[in-house]
Amino acid sequence: MSEQVRKNARLRGDLLVDTEMYREGRGLKPYEHEYARRLVLGLSGPLPRELRGKPVTVISDVSRPKKVKRQPKQFVKTVNGVTLERQLVADARDQLEMQTGVWLKQPQLIELMEESGIDETLADFGEAETQIREMLADALAMKLVGRSWPKCGALYNAAEKSDVNFSSELDAAAKEAGYMVR
Repeated sequence: MSEQVRKNARLRGDLLVDTEMYREGRGLKPYEHEYARRLVLGLSGPLPRELRGKPVTVISDVSRPKKVKRQPKQFVKTVNGVTLERQLVADARDQLEMQTGVWLKQPQLIELMEESGIDETLADFGEAETQIREMLADALAMKLVGRSWPKCGALYNAAEKSDVNFSSELDAAAKEAGYMVR
């Protein structure tokens, strides 16, 4: 039955949120993955702007989300005078790793955000979403290799040979700068 529901959801253009597919790590688009992650982990809070108001088909094996214990919020104050929650910074770090494959420690990420002014944007948005991920990837690429992060498909459709080696150049520069490459 769920296979038919999946097909119908895709035909209607709904976001397909399947917690089983999330756990197996297959078949979900990025926004669907984020929605399923929130369901499985029992997270609450505002959805990213791209998810708000979109039709969603949920196939969930989560009968009742577990209550998340309230934990005291920890804050980080940047050099620019911006106060950020530590969890928000951790989410931004995860988003950057997902985009680039480069893992930064929290102080390294905060330094990168301060240099490029992303800390203010992150505080304004209140969540690490796609736009923040792209800004972080762009700032990291500019810092390490002196070029902007390629736009979608640019690595595959590269007219210049220099764009083809972008990933390997970034990885080498990240290792040289002391960052962990995954």
